[in-house]
Amino acid sequence: MSDKVIVLPNAEEIVKRLAKVYDDELAQRLYAKVAQRACEEKVAEGVVMIFTLGIYDVCQGYPPMMQSLMFNFVPMWIDALLDDKEVAEAAKTFLKKTTDEARQKNK
Repeated sequence: MSDKVIVLPNAEEIVKRLAKVYDDELAQRLYAKVAQRACEEKVAEGVVMIFTLGIYDVCQGYPPMMQSLMFNFVPMWIDALLDDKEVAEAAKTFLKKTTDEARQKNK
């Protein structure tokens, strides 16, 4: 994985970028959670963790399928959020690896 550190955009910019990918009420709740991390330094894995924990939080009380549906957007959200394409690719690779491993354990 990449140890390269990036700085997340400000809160307003985070919400704007993510909403261009997909926008509904549940997604807006996630964007607010992600925006709480505005201007923080992160590595690729940290960006994935922000989305993972945010999706978990906002999907409480919804059918489990909602988490799966939200996770389908994460690669696109990563691309929209991160200007550094190297870190974006590392984050998407980490996401794929961890979700593939989780699926294997659940078989």
